[in-house]
Amino acid sequence: MLIALIIGFDGLPILRGGEIFNWQWGYQPIGLERILIFALIVTAYSAIALQLARIEKHRLMLWWSFAGVVIVTLAATWARAGNPLLELYYRTVSLTATGPYSASALIDWSSGNWLQWTSTMQEYEQLSQHVALSPPLLPLLQRWATQLIDAMPLLENSLQQTLLPYQCNNYTVLSFTPAEQAAAIIGILMPVWAALAVFPLYGIQKRITQIKAPYLSAVWALIPALVMFGGSWNTLYPTIGLLSFWLLLKGSDEHLKIHWLILSGLLMGVLTFANFSVVPLAMFFGFYTLLHYIINERQQHHFSRPVLIGAWFGVGVALVWVIFMLMGGSSPIAMLRTAFALHLELDRPYIPWLWMHFWEWILLGSIPFTILWLYSLKPTGQRWHIVSIALVCTMGIMLMSNTARGETGRVWLFFVPFILIGAATLRPTQRGWMALFAAQGLMLIALVSTWNVMVAPDVKAPPSAPQTIADAIPINAQFGDAFTLVAWRGVQNSDTIQLDFVWEAQQFMDTPYYFAALPVSPSGNVTETLVWQPQQTNYPTTCWYNNVQIGDSIAIPLPDDYETGGWYISLTAFADVDNPTVTLPITLPDTTTDRQIGLGAIEVK
Repeated sequence: MLIALIIGFDGLPILRGGEIFNWQWGYQPIGLERILIFALIVTAYSAIALQLARIEKHRLMLWWSFAGVVIVTLAATWARAGNPLLELYYRTVSLTATGPYSASALIDWSSGNWLQWTSTMQEYEQLSQHVALSPPLLPLLQRWATQLIDAMPLLENSLQQTLLPYQCNNYTVLSFTPAEQAAAIIGILMPVWAALAVFPLYGIQKRITQIKAPYLSAVWALIPALVMFGGSWNTLYPTIGLLSFWLLLKGSDEHLKIHWLILSGLLMGVLTFANFSVVPLAMFFGFYTLLHYIINERQQHHFSRPVLIGAWFGVGVALVWVIFMLMGGSSPIAMLRTAFALHLELDRPYIPWLWMHFWEWILLGSIPFTILWLYSLKPTGQRWHIVSIALVCTMGIMLMSNTARGETGRVWLFFVPFILIGAATLRPTQRGWMALFAAQGLMLIALVSTWNVMVAPDVKAPPSAPQTIADAIPINAQFGDAFTLVAWRGVQNSDTIQLDFVWEAQQFMDTPYYFAALPVSPSGNVTETLVWQPQQTNYPTTCWYNNVQIGDSIAIPLPDDYETGGWYISLTAFADVDNPTVTLPITLPDTTTDRQIGLGAIEVK
């Protein structure tokens, strides 16, 4: 409670970082009403989970834990940013917040050049550090999702029309194909993929602890890093890491089961092919295997046992990389060198970060369970004790190596489940679990209410619809089947002609149309054509809603020696700025058609 209060009221700003660390999270409290609603959701979730444990509805409790990850993540995203689905969409399309989605659409997959991934990493250094420091799996997954969606036109069209209005003014996203736009659903659903971790976590709990109810799975929904970084691929890594560890446990039973060990390594290989930051998880697996042998198995088995476990596990890890290299891809060593060259250049003081890396990890993970984990380090030979010791060994090396570069709460999230497993050593009572849920929930509420850790600065929401123009001249000229020029108005304003338009969309548009105005003098001479997009490109036609009138205004410069009299404006609309002659057909109320419409005369004095 004390730490939560200090965090909530920013009593010690150094807990967020500071000058000594050359890094600090921002303190951005949200409104009291949202804090209370979020706190109510967290409390209700925890109370239901504990009640299900009390009445021994373990299977229902496990599914409630799965739903809880999604519910609490969406609630935290709403409390912090408003519309949770919209915010998750922004985090998905952002190259700053995540990166794989946009990178997948921007990378040229048609040639084999992408296989030399080290070049792509260097290319994306300024665009997205999340892509520049990582192997190619995540953009590839997005690419495969795009191809799958492209094969289902009904789903593609439905998703595109649902998602595009959220980024209707993002010209990078507008340049993507409909299937690429629709594939953003993969990132939006990331809380669902992250929630899958509760199942392998429960499987590990049943295998190596004496706790029957899925308490640890229920706690997973209250982990701040998981909830606050919703939409990030880092929230998925624990799911795969836990499944890999569960397979390792199955494979290293009394009689080694090689297929499980290879499959465990294969999942670890997939993880390393997604992000190099998960490599230390394999080191943790190695410590666990070796310590389990030394403490429990050396009397019954030869020393070759842990070596064989590691060898078969390594075969699985290598499979992923060998397949990629046989395709002509970069080696993992080359990628790792490139990542280090881009990553380790960050200049931060060594000694302060020994603390800061550990502090942020446990703060955004679980301080209550960390206390129990550290308290449970006395070796007893039980497997959950060995998890605790192996985790201490791994984190000691990680901290001393100083290879991390901040944001360990997000980057090392895959280690947090093993804090929970180690803490389970003490086997809390029902009242003890209530205290732990209360403490963990309070920390979550304090952090969500005051820290804004997941931002997408390169993405902006579309503006509100512009107000319509009063006193305009009705014309009702329809441009193709896309939109209608309801009315217009033109007046001289000093040495320009001010044109005001009232538009109305006829259907959803995935094309940001351009408009061109060609001024024609009273004697028939033409001047320079003005090309524009509505509201100075801030509100393109892709943002227009059906049957909503849109106002737009432009100023057309008159030549220095302009003629006086009645000027006309030839107005056209086209889709391709590089081919403006292919214009939309225009139909007037009298059914006459043309490729342009003449507006005038506009009296110029």
